[in-house]
Parts: sequence; C-alpha cells; structure tokens
Amino acid sequence: MKTSVGWYRAVALVTGFSVVPLTMAISEPEPDADSAASIQVEAASPSPPPTDANGVIGAEILSQETGAPPSQATIDRYLTMIDQLEAEGDSYDMKLAETVYGLGRVLQQTGQHNAAIPAFRRALQITRVNDGLYSPSQEPMIRGMIESQKASKLYEEAADQYQHLFWIKARAYGETDPRLIPLLDEVSRWHLHVYSSEPDRSKLQHLVESQSLTASAINLVAASSGPFSLGLIPLLRNVVRSSFYLARYQQDYPDTAPEPAEFTVSRVSRVSDPFPSREQSLMGHSYSNGREAYEKIIEILHNNPEASNREKAVAFAELGDWYLIFGRRSSAWTAYGEAYRLLTLEANYKELVNELFGTPRLLPLILDDRENSAPETFVRVELDVAPSGVARNIRVLETYPEDSEKLANTAKRMLRDARFRPILIDGEPATATAMQFKLLIAEG
Repeated sequence: MKTSVGWYRAVALVTGFSVVPLTMAISEPEPDADSAASIQVEAASPSPPPTDANGVIGAEILSQETGAPPSQATIDRYLTMIDQLEAEGDSYDMKLAETVYGLGRVLQQTGQHNAAIPAFRRALQITRVNDGLYSPSQEPMIRGMIESQKASKLYEEAADQYQHLFWIKARAYGETDPRLIPLLDEVSRWHLHVYSSEPDRSKLQHLVESQSLTASAINLVAASSGPFSLGLIPLLRNVVRSSFYLARYQQDYPDTAPEPAEFTVSRVSRVSDPFPSREQSLMGHSYSNGREAYEKIIEILHNNPEASNREKAVAFAELGDWYLIFGRRSSAWTAYGEAYRLLTLEANYKELVNELFGTPRLLPLILDDRENSAPETFVRVELDVAPSGVARNIRVLETYPEDSEKLANTAKRMLRDARFRPILIDGEPATATAMQFKLLIAEG
C-alpha cells in the first residue's frame, strides 16, 4: 500500500484503537550527585535581591522600569545574598532555598540555562531536606530545571525530571488519580514536539513515549469520567498525531531496527517487552490506531447530545482525511459524504460546507507544528487538485530565495506525493483548478 505520509516537510497556506497503555515509572528517583554544583557567575553588589509582592524571594522578576529581563546587577545581588546566608552557617535554611531558586529564575530569564540548572538542583536538595522526598513543594524547582533543559535541548535530562515530577504526584495522589491526567498529557505533547520540531531516526522513542503516555491519560479519563467523556477528544487527537509521525517514520526509515532507549518514562521493562517490540508494534499499527482514534471521537460526539452537527462533521471530515492519506479513497469519500450530510442539517449549511470543503486543504490538518518551518524560505505554486486529492499541473510561480531551482524541485517533489482534502460539490468530490499555495519549506 502506497501512502503519502513521507512527503510532509512543508507548510501550506491557501491563497485562493489499540494503543499500548503505559504510564510513567513509579520508582524513587536517584539523588542528584551534583545537586550542590557551583554556579559559575561572579558576584559584586551587596544590595539584597528583589522579592514579589508578598516578600517571597524567587519570584519571576522583570525590571519595574522597563519590563526588560533582569540585569547582571540583579544576578549579583542574588549571589551576594546567597554568600551572606551561607556565612550565617545553615546550608539547609529554606530562605537559602528560596534565594537560590530565585537566582535560577533570573539566570533562566537571561538565557543562562547552564548556570540556572545547578541553582534549581541546589534549591531542590534543600527543599527535600526540609519538606521530605515526597513533598509537592519540589515542583517549582523541578519545573525550573525542565524549562532550562528544554531550552538547552537536554532531552534525556528533561525526561528524567518529568519522571521525578510524576513520581512525586503519584505518591501524593495515587497512581490512578485523575489529577495526574494533565501531567501525562503535558509530557506526551512534549515528546511529540521534540520529534516534530526536528524529526530524524534517532528520535523514535519520543513518538513511542508520546503515544504510551497519551494511552495512560485516556485510561484515567475513561475511568474517572466515563468512556464518552468529551475530555477524551483532545487526547485521541494526540494519538492521531503520533500515529501519523510513526507511519511517516516507518516509510522514511524502512530499514530501521529500533534500538533500546537512552531514557524511558514507561513502567514496563524492556527486558520483558514481547516481540514485536513496542516500537515495531506501534509503527505497524499506526494506520489502524489513527483510524480507531477518529472512530472513537465520532462515537463520543454521537453519545453527547450537546455536540453540534458541525463538530460531528469535522470529525468525519478528518476521518476522511486519514483514509485519503493512506490511499483509502472509497472510504474517504464515504466519510466526506457523511460530513456533508451532517452540515446540511444546519440552517447555515452553505457557509459550513464552504468552511470545510470550499477550498482544497493540504493534509494532514491534524498536525500543529506547521509554523516550525523557516518562513524566510518558501515556494509559491499554482496547481489543480483532483477529486482523489492528488495535485495536478503543478506550476511554480515564485521562490524565495529568488530563482532557487533546488527549492522549486523540492516543492514539486513534495506536492507530487502530497494529498489534499478535495472540494465537495453537491456532496461529491470535485476538481479544483488554478489553486495557489505558499509552501514554507524548512532549509535542509
């Protein structure tokens, strides 16, 4: 079966389920060996650091005069205050933790992430000594580290800290508490973002973890709110996103034999993983997982009387898109037809039909990373879109940088393998002619 998932490397602007349910590991994190690592910044001024309105040291601080990031003088004041507190003799005073945390925030705001991370680690160590290993009061320091590790692309370290945060919350609430759902969703989306921002063969594990964590969140929502909770819909859409990338990965790297991960936030040991591996299983079921996620969304909307016909039509249209991406044209047209039927039940159906099917749409619409491409590099094209969603008669109108033959050829190659949601006329797919698109193409 030929699919069109391998082409997607561009952004287009028109101008005319059987996922594996896993959760994050509930094992006590190892203490940081370098939790008291030195912070490489020079101190100078003796005046105390600023506080927030309640006098708490460590609030996010911007210059009151200009709204600009903190100055070096602010950093120096924090360092001087830390020296004074240490000279008083108590290395585990909570005021010292607040001050070191404040220094981490200021360093972070000025882009000094390599210095901010050890500051957060030291504040975390002091907090754990005072409040205990399981205290939720550790969250600000952990999140501070995560933010700087993300900025520094220290993905393994950020994954470790997310696991630490989940461990704390699971100890506080219990492993099946619905209050864990937002964190599972957050970490799942982060893994997906790591892959989608720079997709390559070394990042497969991020896709696997994203889908596994989303499955865990789905299980918790269903257990706490029922199998037809509207809260399941955004999670199911995340399953679709990761499934698309897994399908594209399989097409881009057909020879890939997945290697053991450098990190994991799953609770299943890789030694006990059955054959085929999780990675192979999820890639092999990427099409069916995405389809079943959409079918579940449609079932949820059908079982919620407050869901509008437009919402149902969007779900059917997106299911049609999924079929079309994977070459199931007949199934796609059936789904598009049902979307059209639902829209005709509304008084303003012509407006709604035009919104969903009035113009060809470059697929997949479900992805949310389209602005990651470099906007300074683009190709403007004119083309026809057949009822099958295939581009015909591709004509390059403009490239930037100007007269770039390489970009023009890249755009043509992408578009020949692309799929578009076709226009509908009287509920049937039809040909759209002379449609203009601007493709934003990431360099490299």
